[in-house]
Amino acid sequence: MIQVRDATQTAMFPKLRDAQIERLKPFGRRRATKAGEKLFEVGDSASSIFVLLSGRIVIVSPQRGVETIIRELEPSEFTGEVSVIAGRPVLVRASTPVASELLEIERAQLRRVVDTDAELGEVLMRAFLHRRAQLIAQGFGDAVLVGSRHSADTLRL
Repeated sequence: MIQVRDATQTAMFPKLRDAQIERLKPFGRRRATKAGEKLFEVGDSASSIFVLLSGRIVIVSPQRGVETIIRELEPSEFTGEVSVIAGRPVLVRASTPVASELLEIERAQLRRVVDTDAELGEVLMRAFLHRRAQLIAQGFGDAVLVGSRHSADTLRL
């Protein structure tokens, strides 16, 4: 798993309180998954976030032929990063290793939450921004520079 400092870990993966999850429920739909079900894959268009109600979600980055577990989400945690708001491709894979229950919130509804609920909007956006920054810092970006490591031009870029 990617290791980060405690404060950053808390900002990246906050646990939603029961009252916050209740406020999110009108914006999403409950979804039951089977063990091994894929939620999204690298390169998919980011169209939803998933709040884990029960079970587990594993977030993996399959880069350079190696699968790195980024995080195993626990109940009350949620998926997503800035790409969901922007509708850009996903940088990671998510699946449920055990049967799980989720609250799926699609992009349009997520934007409504961010626009209408300042507290939830702040929690979600802070997590999304911290996650994107950490992915980039760990080399899991969506831009790839192709060139020789011995080239001055490549190194300058």
